Amino acid sequence: MIKQSLALAALVLTGATQAAVIPVSRNFNAQGYDSFSFTVPADGIVDFQDTTTPAFDSLVSLFDEYGNHLYTGSDTSASDSRFHLTQDLEAGLYWLLVTVSDAGEAYFASVGTTARTNDGFNSGGVFYRDGTGTLDGMKGALNAITDPQRADQAYTMNLRLPDAVPEPASYGLVALALAGLAWTRRRAA
Repeated sequence: MIKQSLALAALVLTGATQAAVIPVSRNFNAQGYDSFSFTVPADGIVDFQDTTTPAFDSLVSLFDEYGNHLYTGSDTSASDSRFHLTQDLEAGLYWLLVTVSDAGEAYFASVGTTARTNDGFNSGGVFYRDGTGTLDGMKGALNAITDPQRADQAYTMNLRLPDAVPEPASYGLVALALAGLAWTRRRAA
């Protein structure tokens, strides 16, 4: 019994973080883009998956809490124009802007981003990192478009966030409780 309880405590202490999937259903504004903030509750892998039907030539840009550009991704592959982006992020507040590739890519070409076709997580599309882009700068560039695509239309996506992991003290209390339970049962036997 002690071995079983200690094994259970070890399993609890080494448990993997689960991911929370949040379905997002929003509309583009009159200029053909949408932005919103979200909070990553714990360090870990964050996944953005466009689920809009029919698919459109989507572009998603990730900004930190201050509006500084972190990452932009275009099509997942030549055969699928939906974005599917994965990034390892620290816990905190972030901004996401979703638009159409042609409109947003011109902005990122003008602010010194580095384009890649494989970034370690994603491949098959075009991905932009670094540069001096900002959320306000991209909004300004998109607001200047005279004939925006996808204006006032709906889009959907799944946002997968890591769940917060209990702090080490909580794990220690669980382990102590399980060890105490095992010791009590052994004495009763």
